[in-house]
Amino acid sequence: MALAFLQDVQNAALDGGAIVPQIATATVTSTVLDMLAADGYNLEMALVTGAITGTVTTLNVFVQECSTTNGTFTNIASSGATAQAYTSSGAGSNLVVLQNVFNRQQRYVQITASIAGTTPSVPIAAFLFAQRKLLPSTKNGAQTT
Repeated sequence: MALAFLQDVQNAALDGGAIVPQIATATVTSTVLDMLAADGYNLEMALVTGAITGTVTTLNVFVQECSTTNGTFTNIASSGATAQAYTSSGAGSNLVVLQNVFNRQQRYVQITASIAGTTPSVPIAAFLFAQRKLLPSTKNGAQTT
C-alpha cells in the first residue's frame, strides 16, 4: 500500500491541519484535520520556521487531537508515553521538522504553536498529512496487489 501512496499522492494523501505561512507573534493554531478517511492512526507533521527574532523567544509546537471539531484538544503522545514538544529558543534560530506522530486516538487533529517572549516574531508554517484509506485494485473483477 505504501507504494500506491507514493505513486498517487494527490489521491492517496489526506492533508490539511495547516498553519499557513505567517509571521506569528503569539500562539497560533492550525485548521482542524478530520482523520476519518485516514488509513490507520499515524500521521506526519511538517514544520518550518525562519529566523526567530525577539528577546527570550520560545516556540513549543504540539500535534493535538479531539473527538469533536470544536472540543478541547489535548497533546498526542509521540512514540513514547509523553507528547513531543518541538522547541526553538533564541534570536536567529531556525527549526525544520518532519515528524511521524503515533498513537492518535481521536478523529480530529490540529497543530498548536505556543510562542512566548518579549516582542517575539516567528516566521512559521506547518502541515499535517496522512495516508488515505485505499480500496484494493481490481482487474476483471479480481483483486490485485
